[in-house]
Amino acid sequence: MEADSVNPKLAVVKQQLANYLIEEGRPVDAFPFLIMTIELAPSQPDYHFHLGNFLFLFEEELLREKIISKDRARSFMHKSFKQAAKFGPANFDYQLRYAQSFFDFPDSSKEEALEVWDNLIRKFPDRSSTEKDYFKLCKARVLLELDRKSDALTLLNSVSSSTLDSAKQSLIHQVNRKAEKKKKNKQTNI
Repeated sequence: MEADSVNPKLAVVKQQLANYLIEEGRPVDAFPFLIMTIELAPSQPDYHFHLGNFLFLFEEELLREKIISKDRARSFMHKSFKQAAKFGPANFDYQLRYAQSFFDFPDSSKEEALEVWDNLIRKFPDRSSTEKDYFKLCKARVLLELDRKSDALTLLNSVSSSTLDSAKQSLIHQVNRKAEKKKKNKQTNI
């Protein structure tokens, strides 16, 4: 607090104050300090990344105190991860969390999500085979949301990591369920 009173324009001090308040169980009080970090250092990817994580982790507390609406919190979280990815293009963690944030924000563009997952796969080709299979699963999930079942199934069939088999089977089940539902709808309309 003393450092902040000496120079209130240091983003790192605001970040440390926010961290302290979070550790003390006061996330609602930490929120304004996190906002100030991105205002003071708008091109620093770490601050955007931390704000996105904060919004994801403490959404319920912010909603309970009526600080922000659910839609606004999710939109802001998604935007924060997007900014972190933009300002830290070589940072895998920023790129991955931005791609994942499309699942956390239902109103996000699924076409944009597909593009972000493609970019992640292209920009980080040296990841393990399990990680690459995880990317495929996520991309298949987006394809399913876009009702591109055939493309999703093709991608799912290329996943070979046994550790991801449960997630793969769940998505394949969704593809089959959507296909059955579509078939029933066609028969009903005849």
